[in-house]
Amino acid sequence: MDIDRLTRMIEIKGARIVKYQRNDLSYFASVLENEDIREYLMECQTKESYDASGVFLGGDLEDQIMSNDGCAPGAYIFKYGFVVIGGSAGGNGICVDGKTGKVYFADHEGFVDDKVGFFEAPRKWKTVLGLNYENILLALTPIADSLEEFLLKAFNDELTDFLEGLD
Repeated sequence: MDIDRLTRMIEIKGARIVKYQRNDLSYFASVLENEDIREYLMECQTKESYDASGVFLGGDLEDQIMSNDGCAPGAYIFKYGFVVIGGSAGGNGICVDGKTGKVYFADHEGFVDDKVGFFEAPRKWKTVLGLNYENILLALTPIADSLEEFLLKAFNDELTDFLEGLD
């Protein structure tokens, strides 16, 4: 990722960058092997959240941990390798797959206990039993093939209409 370019774009959004060392990110140890996630968490965190394409990104490290531990969807999907990096006004998450680096929209209502729910077709909700990587993928909506692609499009507000349609 072009960290210099990304941090400049974050600063244009009005957020102040906070850099972390790998040992500061112990909560995220399970996903730090993904270079993009590691660089993003170490180099692109901010003191406050900021708006990009109508979703909130950034925030301090405690905010990032809370998004992945304390509330849906992160509380359900983090242990399967998905890192929530932002959220919508409706409480839904923007997450990165630690295995592939792809970025997804995750509806917070799609994850309850050991069940995964999603719209299989317009107005047709489907629920599958078993909270696992494969079932989680069924409930996610693809946004970008990489974290950098997502961030660049979000910073340029190219995803606003698409993300509003999902929220």
